[in-house]
Amino acid sequence: MVQLLGLDSDRPAALDAVGTLLVPAEPVPETYRRHARRFGATLLSREIDLRFQKAYSRIWSPKLSTRTSEEIEKARWRRLVHEVFQGSVRSKDLLFHALWQHYARGEAWRLAEGVEALIQHLNRKQIAWGIASNFDQRLHSVVRSFPALRGARFIFTSAELGVSKPSRVFFKRISEVLSHDSPLMIGDSLSHDIDGALQAGWQAAWITTKLRRPVEHPRLVFQGSLEALLKAVT
Repeated sequence: MVQLLGLDSDRPAALDAVGTLLVPAEPVPETYRRHARRFGATLLSREIDLRFQKAYSRIWSPKLSTRTSEEIEKARWRRLVHEVFQGSVRSKDLLFHALWQHYARGEAWRLAEGVEALIQHLNRKQIAWGIASNFDQRLHSVVRSFPALRGARFIFTSAELGVSKPSRVFFKRISEVLSHDSPLMIGDSLSHDIDGALQAGWQAAWITTKLRRPVEHPRLVFQGSLEALLKAVT
C-alpha cells in the first residue's frame, strides 16, 4: 500500500525507536534468562517470554493513562521484572538494576534492517528527521552509540515529555517544538505510533512486515517494510 508519500524537505520526519530504528541485539527472553541466572533463576527462555508478554501488555496497555515520567517508567519496568521473576530469584531489585543498565548501553541493541539506507536517503534529501519514542533518558546514550543515528535533529522521549504515545498530547507537544502542524511519523506500532499520529493530524508511515489488511486513511501514506518504504521514495 503506497499513497502520496509525505517525505519532503519541508516536513519533519519523526521515527519510532524500538521496533523501527532499533531492535534488541539478542532476544529479550534470552537476555533476561542470562542475567537472572546470576541471581539463582532457573526459568527457561520460553517461560520468561510468556510472563514478559503478559506483564508488558498489562503494564503498558494503550487503554491506561498516558501520563508518564522518568520515575513512572522506571517503576513500570521494575514491576515487570518483579512479575516475570516472582518467586524465582534471590533479589528482584538487583536483577532489575542489572537489566536497566544493560538496555542503557548501545551493545544491547542493533539497527533494524534497512535503517541505514533510509537515514542516508533522508540526509541526502535534507529532510529534518529525529526520534519520537516511548522511552526514557537512556535512549540518548543508546543513540549516541550508533553513528548512523547521530544526525538526528531531535530526540523526544515520552518520559521527558510527560506523556506517552498514543496520546495526541505527545504529538502536539512535538509539533509545537518543530513548528509544524503535520510532521510524518514512521513507526511499527499501529496502536501507539500510527493511530496516535493520525488522531493528532500528522501523516504516518506504518512499518510492518506482516500480511495485514490495508488500513485506509487519507494521511496514512505508507504501509509495509522499511525496505519497501525506501523503494517507494527513491
